Amino acid sequence: MVDEEAAATIQNFELNLKNGDRTLIMHMSLTLPRNTTGPVPVVVMNVFGRFDNAAQAIREVRINRFLSSFIKRGYAIGEFSVQEVAIDRKGQARTSGIYQLFPDKIDCGGLMAWTWVFTV
Repeated sequence: MVDEEAAATIQNFELNLKNGDRTLIMHMSLTLPRNTTGPVPVVVMNVFGRFDNAAQAIREVRINRFLSSFIKRGYAIGEFSVQEVAIDRKGQARTSGIYQLFPDKIDCGGLMAWTWVFTV
């Protein structure tokens, strides 16, 4: 999808992360400034929700209103859902996401789990 006002191209990805026979599926949206010819810096952001059509429409409005200054300066914007990494509910964070991918290797709370996605 191309966002004409922000002069950007939005690409959606499904990431399949594997650890042995376990799989974690995460979604990511990457908004790239148009007419780039090489690597560009990326601002990574959290999306507090799911990646669906309604959320996509909200992200496009936010890119047009708030993030276009990054795009105009040549930065890309990477977005992921923290809910796919670890659920944001007390007592349920360890029931999905990276806790299911690495059940015996993670001893941290939800906030720390969310930072893990920046290293993927």
